[in-house]
Amino acid sequence: MSLDTQYLILDKQYKRIGMLDYEGATPYYNDAITVQIADSDNTSTEPVAYDNWNVNNDPNANSKNWNHTGEITVAQGYPDSDKIVAGNHIAYYSKSLDHWYIMTIIQTTEDGSDASGRHVTVAQLENIAITDMNNLIPMKQDATSVTIEDALGYLLKNSGWIVKNQSRSALTIDISFDGQNKAQSYLQQFLAGYNVELDAYVEVNGEGTVTQKVFEIRDALGNDNGAIAYYGKNITGITRNTVFQDVITKLHVKGKDDLTFASINDGKDFIVDDDANQKYNPWYKTSYLEGHIESSDIENPNSLKDWAKKMLRLYNHPRVNYTVDLTADFQAELGDTVRVIDLEMEPELTVESRVIQRTFSKADYTQNKIVLGEFVTITPVTPDYIKDIEDRIRKDIKQLIEDVKNGKKQVTVVLKTPNGVTWDKSTPTKQLIAQVFAEGTNLTSYFSQYAYTWTKTDLSGNHDIEWEESHKDAGNVINLSNGDVGTFTVQVNGDFLKEDAEATISFEHEVVHEFKNAKLPTDFWGKKVGIPQYIMWVPELQQFLISSAYDEDDPGTGQRSNVDDVKFHLFDKDGNLKSSMVAQGAGHGSSFGYKLVNNVPEIWTYSEDNNGKHECVAKIPWQANKVVSQGKGITPLASLPKSENRIARRISLDTKNGDWVVGVTLGGLIEIVAVESVNAGKWEPTYKMHVQDFGFNPIGTGKEGNTTMQSQGLNFPYLVLNSGSPDSNEQASVKIINVVTQSLIDEQENSCTQFDIKWLKEKAFEPETVYLTDEDNKIYLYQSFLARTNEDNTNGSIWLYYPLYKTEVSVRDDSQDDITYTDTEDTPEIGEGEQ
Repeated sequence: MSLDTQYLILDKQYKRIGMLDYEGATPYYNDAITVQIADSDNTSTEPVAYDNWNVNNDPNANSKNWNHTGEITVAQGYPDSDKIVAGNHIAYYSKSLDHWYIMTIIQTTEDGSDASGRHVTVAQLENIAITDMNNLIPMKQDATSVTIEDALGYLLKNSGWIVKNQSRSALTIDISFDGQNKAQSYLQQFLAGYNVELDAYVEVNGEGTVTQKVFEIRDALGNDNGAIAYYGKNITGITRNTVFQDVITKLHVKGKDDLTFASINDGKDFIVDDDANQKYNPWYKTSYLEGHIESSDIENPNSLKDWAKKMLRLYNHPRVNYTVDLTADFQAELGDTVRVIDLEMEPELTVESRVIQRTFSKADYTQNKIVLGEFVTITPVTPDYIKDIEDRIRKDIKQLIEDVKNGKKQVTVVLKTPNGVTWDKSTPTKQLIAQVFAEGTNLTSYFSQYAYTWTKTDLSGNHDIEWEESHKDAGNVINLSNGDVGTFTVQVNGDFLKEDAEATISFEHEVVHEFKNAKLPTDFWGKKVGIPQYIMWVPELQQFLISSAYDEDDPGTGQRSNVDDVKFHLFDKDGNLKSSMVAQGAGHGSSFGYKLVNNVPEIWTYSEDNNGKHECVAKIPWQANKVVSQGKGITPLASLPKSENRIARRISLDTKNGDWVVGVTLGGLIEIVAVESVNAGKWEPTYKMHVQDFGFNPIGTGKEGNTTMQSQGLNFPYLVLNSGSPDSNEQASVKIINVVTQSLIDEQENSCTQFDIKWLKEKAFEPETVYLTDEDNKIYLYQSFLARTNEDNTNGSIWLYYPLYKTEVSVRDDSQDDITYTDTEDTPEIGEGEQ
């Protein structure tokens, strides 16, 4: 038994007197709790708005209607059945919100019987806040320009409720209590008038005693965690409801003292939407669908017209809401932003909106549903977004996994030994890596670490039980000690084949900073900072470390050498330049790594001498406003072998997950080398692979190619790479691979619709930065772009922007897979490998 299955029964003084548990002594069924912040039909006969245009008022606020009700059925004859009576209460705990809620039993009906023949009691429930507000009549009072805190103070006086105001609403409205109406009606007016949302719960102490009844007021309940619900995965049903009444295509508007905007609108005090009128008005040639709205606060014609446009956008189309039935494992709280994908619906359902209603059941998850409504305008998902979702689903992978689970397809396990199979004196350890394939597709990332059972036998066929026990749940990679010999076998358990890869890129992108070309400063040498090739956020310093190709002067002039030089720059968190450094021979600046030494950045990057002969990995301690070169501020480490193009390697560094240096050639060769080896002057890769193995086809190798490789970054074992070029009209993309299993983890096409910048055309931007980093026990993907846009355009020129985005990468939780099989014969196998 647990709180997940229980409701507590409280008496009229909120003292615990019993318990319901569908697995316990007094069971229940048909429970359903519904909480909402707005009505789902959302049909008001006329637009309504409150005053104070100067603050951030949401015209949709008039649709708000908070409610919290429920129903539960309890069979009679159990120990606590007789306590389900009107006036008592039911309490439940929300684990996700960490709050207790008390529901008053406002009505009971004894009608019918259950399957066993017992009579049943059906109880109707409502949040005690509703009960209290319906039993409270505020004292008669009038007040003008009242803030939200004062209004709720007047309303809740002597009610027993306290207010926790988390909102930033600066709205003020006039209030009038007539001494006759109940507090509940005024509460609903306040939620709309101040454009806020309510959560009404109780606080309890360690003994379970209610200590406070709380009204928590927020600008918006819920979170946006990038949640995506797919039909056929975590959606069991969808209903789309479209309401056509009250569409307005011609809106008459008045402001303070009958102000109109006719003086700036060709003498008309109204605005129209001809496209909407033609679409929704059958008499569009002779009439409009008209509405009227007023505000007593707006005093400026331009502000009044802007407000009118905003309001008309809310009413120029039918109102739509969606009821979505969910599986038990999909959690969405009231106010959360959810993306709903149903590619089978006609037309395709691809929308994102906040949850305006939520129904849940402890006993029957099939009752779980959410309503997405146009309380806030639903955002249709663009065709590009649909394409990204289809790519994310990767239907071929999904079908392949189903076929494997159903026995229609067989898998093959391949054991790789990147360090060879024979020992020598210089080899301390060797790796053994298991890869799982089906129909030639690498499915390794779809298995949890508990899928692999390793065995070791000697030449006589005897099992090394101690070794096998020590490598239990080791995953698909094991390390062998020097001299460890025998026959090694791995079995793969099909129960641990997942539908999702081990890590996935979300669709929610946070703007970290946006550099604008027109506002980039001049550096120490009087040159304007060039296009940022690579932007790294240094959280310890609260600064940005940026590289840009040094091309402001001709080779051999100014601070330039005769080879490719880079300028590095340090900017503070507000985008102000702190200092710069010229690194002669450091290439184009397309990627680099850093670590802090005595709180000063030490850059690790590609380097060549000024004759273009000695190519190496090098480290460069930050030297503000200096020019450095090999032997003069740049310390060469490991020499790099020649490759198929002049720039030997693009270099990245990971010192947070082991110490690794990454080198990627323009031809696509990926090499991962231990820092220890590089410091010793050796370029000896531990892992090697090619970008071609993961769907890239690089340009610049002397062969046909159509992929412009850009940058990379390592967060071991995950390597991220990006590609794309507007000059080639090339689709930009980003991919994450596991360098140990050499499998594709996730990929995403980078389109304009994914990011909040108004780019001129779909492929008019170029990927630059890409890297992964650990923050707050999570992995984040950082990306920057060179974006061409006409935002703020005043003279017909195209402006350049360099935004840096941060995107969470969710790692699959396999912690529940830790299952111990007592008999190896009971272990289901779908494949095995031997070395």
